[in-house]
Amino acid sequence: MRSIGHPDFGNSVADLARVEYDVIVVGGGIYGAMLHLEAARLGLRSVLVERGDFGGATSENSLRIVHGGLRYLQNLNVTRSVESTRERQWYLSSLPRLVTPLPCLLPIYERGRKRTTVLTLGLAASDVLSSAVMYLDCAVGDVPRGYLLDARSALELAPAIPADGLVGGAVWHDLTLRCPGRVIIEALKWAADLGGVAVNYVEARRLLTSSGRVRGLAVREAEGRASGELRAPVVINAAGPWAGQLAAKWGGADDRLSPLVVAWNLLLDRPALSGHAVALQDPSSAGAALKFATSLGGRLLVGTGYAPLRGRGCDRAESVAEGELDDFIAAVNRCLPGLGTTRRDVLRVFCGVLPADAPGSSVPRARNLLCRAGPRGLFTVSGTKFTTARSAARRALAAVRHSGELRRTAAPHGYPPCHASAGDGLFGNEWTMLDLEERRPRLEDIIEHEAVEHLDDLVLRRTTLGDQPVRALSAARALCGFHDRWRRDADREVARLTARLGWRQAAWAMNRPEAKAGVA
Repeated sequence: MRSIGHPDFGNSVADLARVEYDVIVVGGGIYGAMLHLEAARLGLRSVLVERGDFGGATSENSLRIVHGGLRYLQNLNVTRSVESTRERQWYLSSLPRLVTPLPCLLPIYERGRKRTTVLTLGLAASDVLSSAVMYLDCAVGDVPRGYLLDARSALELAPAIPADGLVGGAVWHDLTLRCPGRVIIEALKWAADLGGVAVNYVEARRLLTSSGRVRGLAVREAEGRASGELRAPVVINAAGPWAGQLAAKWGGADDRLSPLVVAWNLLLDRPALSGHAVALQDPSSAGAALKFATSLGGRLLVGTGYAPLRGRGCDRAESVAEGELDDFIAAVNRCLPGLGTTRRDVLRVFCGVLPADAPGSSVPRARNLLCRAGPRGLFTVSGTKFTTARSAARRALAAVRHSGELRRTAAPHGYPPCHASAGDGLFGNEWTMLDLEERRPRLEDIIEHEAVEHLDDLVLRRTTLGDQPVRALSAARALCGFHDRWRRDADREVARLTARLGWRQAAWAMNRPEAKAGVA
């Protein structure tokens, strides 16, 4: 167990149990982190418990795009468009070290909703909406405006897209997350600045109730024997794909939480198509959802694929994705006929589980969900979008305030400034062991102050080292030297990292010539 919070909270379950809390948040993904932050902003004493590492499940495996509202305007859903636009502006103003504007290119082939006239109107409406939201919220800035291209210019931006029937392209801007894990850590550190505490590798075991009301939560260290009881009148279940199981276990079953879908993105050993994220259209299916090809560590990241989980446990998600991998790769090759990619090109599979819109569906649920079934004081929050996690948290905390379960709340504090250390874990695409040694003091500071328990916590969720899987594996044993316990148990720590990097890819990637050459 490690913690992010004031030193007075201590570093053990026994220390945590000595404090009376207002809110306990279960789950350390982006939704849990934002709930924890928003509770702290209201002056509530909040504690977050996560049975693994912060951001160690679905949040880690996103496509890393913060979408604005353009996608919802095609269905005239102005409410969701405003919400997404507002959240994009918040990310840009509050986390400037961790997000950057991402130009997106949609090739236009004059069919369906993607016709030039429709996109012209859509881009104009999106720009007007963005300006209006920025004015009303007094936001400090937003992404550049969208525009149209002719076919020649579109091909210059992305030469690999099919040229047959191409009449132009539409360009707009979203944001890219430079490191999802560091966004979550920054939210937890903000909450700590406001009096909250978050602990990882602590499992929620049993809901404590009395006379139909929540009284707290029994917890246990996931990798130890220590256990204890945390006291609070409100427990918010934000356990991601496990939220439904926990809600049912605690007497708050809701059928809407049961359907789940596996989602995955592939990191391919091919150069990125463009400096833009490129929307890919499958020519064999006019109704197929768009895929996006973007860049991660200078390599090609493509997503997202979906398949229903069909009642299997979340631990089976990787096997579900692997079973769909050939079909997904074939679809990518249809979108990009000259790519010719195979399984051998897969460097890493980013795989997670999301709520589905119906049992057996391969479509993620579109809306965030707040459930109040079960004992008074138990709330369950479930969502699919990294983009709207903060707005979902704010609505959930408003519901908690209006429920009467809390005796006190205060006017919301403003968001603290982005910490100067927020960018310490960001590395370039061609980092070497010399870079690691040069930045060793900063990495050791991350290990000490950002609740790093295992090597994979550091490589995959506190830094961007894992964006280069081959380099990360090559440097794994050297990185174990940055922590005394890892040095003593290097085999175990390297094995954990290898497993987290995925199936067979890690093993054969290490046999490539560039891996054998190391990262010296």
